[in-house]
Amino acid sequence: MNPLVYVSLFTLLALVSCKSADLPLGDESADQVYIPKRIESGKTSGYCYTADKADSSESFISFEYYTPQFSSNVMDSSYKDSVNTMIYRMIQFEFIEDMFDQETSILTDNFFSARLDFFLRNAQEEVDYLESTPWSMELNFHIVEKKSFVRLNHTGWDYTGGAHGNYWDMYHLFDKKSGRILSLSDFINDIDALNRLALPYFREQNEIPDDITLEEYGFWFQGDAFEVNENFYFENGNIVFLFNPYEIAPYAGGTSELIIPLSDLGDLFLGIE
Repeated sequence: MNPLVYVSLFTLLALVSCKSADLPLGDESADQVYIPKRIESGKTSGYCYTADKADSSESFISFEYYTPQFSSNVMDSSYKDSVNTMIYRMIQFEFIEDMFDQETSILTDNFFSARLDFFLRNAQEEVDYLESTPWSMELNFHIVEKKSFVRLNHTGWDYTGGAHGNYWDMYHLFDKKSGRILSLSDFINDIDALNRLALPYFREQNEIPDDITLEEYGFWFQGDAFEVNENFYFENGNIVFLFNPYEIAPYAGGTSELIIPLSDLGDLFLGIE
């Protein structure tokens, strides 16, 4: 090949490389638009120690959140805004002493790291002062995308002194078109009828004898009338309700789960896509 051709090709490649390097990531004007991951994930962790540093406990936040589609730092859909805002609110609830200036749907890995650092600093101060068992916390945020909605799973466990820690498992469903949080009435047309249908399932799955009331068995339903809650999700052809500790029973009762096949709901079920 002619040496001049080599020179020309090299020069052209160099120019293209320089031009591409000058374009910001995610610039829509680029020939090849950089599209970041829709869902970012990660984990941040740290330790709290006993006053004498002889023992420790690990705390962590495992997270998933939506990232902006392009360099404009603006979400490309309302449901991503809604999911991220809910994650922000859940974090704000856990770290109630750490007052934030405003809510935001733009989350970063550093956001979660800063929140965990705040918890560990306060935990260490308390443990050192009280010479107590190390505090610990475990938070998990997991996004599950369905055809018409998104499910955000928020599970956690913490110990901040006392006889025992506490744990929870929460579910939030978001409509992909509007971004609003979906409630049970978006899927069920008669909640009272569902409560009546669900009672035999609840008794069977909790092994409650027919001749014993829910109250006698240790549950806290007002007037001994069973009611489902808004903490639910769909899986394997079922609707699953989860009752966390202290919600309908003492801590010793643990978590209560109710599983009802969608096929058994009949006309009560409005359907899902």
